[in-house]
Amino acid sequence: MRTSAYCALWMAGALALAALPALAQEPAQTDNGALVPETPLTPEESTILGNALVFDPVALATPPKKPLRIPGTSGTGYDVTRTERLDGSSTIVVKQPLQTEWSNSVGAELGP
Repeated sequence: MRTSAYCALWMAGALALAALPALAQEPAQTDNGALVPETPLTPEESTILGNALVFDPVALATPPKKPLRIPGTSGTGYDVTRTERLDGSSTIVVKQPLQTEWSNSVGAELGP
């Protein structure tokens, strides 16, 4: 019984301490009559805003002038090798030449 009374006192103290920052805040100012009138945009600001809000889907649909290329590739392409096995599975290996002395390959084994 004593432990539950101590727990209840600790909980009440913690809740009281948690409420202190909320009580320390100043109330919000709600004076609706003191709103500052908005100044109109200058012609320059209006032109900048108009240009920023224009959306032209045709400009997005035009293809690039030259084809995009992946940086770091020499343009030789990929070396693809496919091997059929007797059990019906196949192996596909894709190799890409690197400019360094290293070589890489990615393979996938496809089974029935």
